[in-house]
Amino acid sequence: MVITEVIMAVIGIIMDNRDAKALVRNHLAPTIVAATLGLALVVTATPRLISAMLSLDARNVLSNLYQGKPVREGQLAAAAVDLSMAHDWYPEGEVETGRGYLLLQQAMGADNAEKRLSLLREAAAATLAGLEEAPAQPVAWARLAWLRYKVGDSAEAAKAYRMSLLTGAVVPPLMVSRLELGFALRSALDADTQDMLARQVCLTWVLDVDAITRLAANPAYGAFVRSSLANLTQAQMDAFSLRHAR
Repeated sequence: MVITEVIMAVIGIIMDNRDAKALVRNHLAPTIVAATLGLALVVTATPRLISAMLSLDARNVLSNLYQGKPVREGQLAAAAVDLSMAHDWYPEGEVETGRGYLLLQQAMGADNAEKRLSLLREAAAATLAGLEEAPAQPVAWARLAWLRYKVGDSAEAAKAYRMSLLTGAVVPPLMVSRLELGFALRSALDADTQDMLARQVCLTWVLDVDAITRLAANPAYGAFVRSSLANLTQAQMDAFSLRHAR
């Protein structure tokens, strides 16, 4: 609005008579206002547009990873750089957690332990930064828990694990792997989170009974799985029957 007022004032000075000012006010002012608002919208949208363009190739790489398609090491590194630049232009939590996933994939392909550890730590830092901006990402919280566990920080891993459960108790593609991570972290989990882990066993049983049968046979945590199943609710048993009815 300040820009509009300045423009109108200048035009008023140049056209220094009442009729000219009335013309500006009645006919040109709406056009000037519309142009000013349009310019403001363009300026506001530009960072997001640039970010989207910078991240386009990286998003394709991530999509290929999620689908299990092969991705070259060079593509991983380039995609991580692209997402970093995209985030600089327009900060989005999902962009940073995506970059963390790319760094994790680089770590898994590292040719020596030192490089692998460094990339795992970078991946954890990027994932945490993304979660601070967009915390409702149960998959990313589970990934952060795994990353912290792998670098030897079980206490912080347990905190991230709890957040994964709180932000998404039922995430079908995540359930089994998250259970296995929870079993690995069990000694670091507080009593409340262990209760949540037990409930996860029951929820996963509803979705994937074969996986729970396999986990129950594992000598390391089978007893925990079986004791958790003793607390199945009627609602969970009904859901199981409905889901697996023939």
